[in-house]
Amino acid sequence: MVEFTRYKTYEEYLTAQIDAGTKKKTGFWIKPHTIDMLVKKENRPIESVICHGVRTGRESEKFAEYATNVVGTEISRESIEYNKPNYKKSTVVEWDFNKQNLEWIGKFDIVYSNCLDHAYDPLETLEVWIDQLKDNGTLCLDCVNFADAPGASDWDPYQDTPDHIEEYVTNVFSMKLKYSFWSLGGKNNETKILAFTK
Repeated sequence: MVEFTRYKTYEEYLTAQIDAGTKKKTGFWIKPHTIDMLVKKENRPIESVICHGVRTGRESEKFAEYATNVVGTEISRESIEYNKPNYKKSTVVEWDFNKQNLEWIGKFDIVYSNCLDHAYDPLETLEVWIDQLKDNGTLCLDCVNFADAPGASDWDPYQDTPDHIEEYVTNVFSMKLKYSFWSLGGKNNETKILAFTK
């Protein structure tokens, strides 16, 4: 199953995503134990993490229990302002995660996101995220199974299954699957963590 909403312009896409971030500024997807499991499977020291699409900062703050340099990105300025009190150990910046920040290239042990479904062009966005990895870094994608997930909307322009995402990350980008496991995401939907290395 693959469904893709193509916006007429990039500006239309940005407006929709900023609106989503603002209206869902108190919402979060990640369950803290998922990051605990992820870090345990890494089984190595982790110094730097970037989390794309953090809203409340729940995932970036959880990673900050394990890493000293944690950055979160969020497209909605209003969401960042509202959630600033939550950002105690991580740095959250207003950024469109589809775009590269030259200062982030090759800088992170882990690039994490549960927002690939919000990407304008998933392949281009994945290329941006992969370039942010250190040579031995891990790309961690938290993937809802849209074949079974209720409540998807135009805010989620890219709707796919974890199996298909795994297939094209390994085939298109020549990444290796490092580990994977099932967990629970927001609304207790089943979600799959896919972790890849170069």
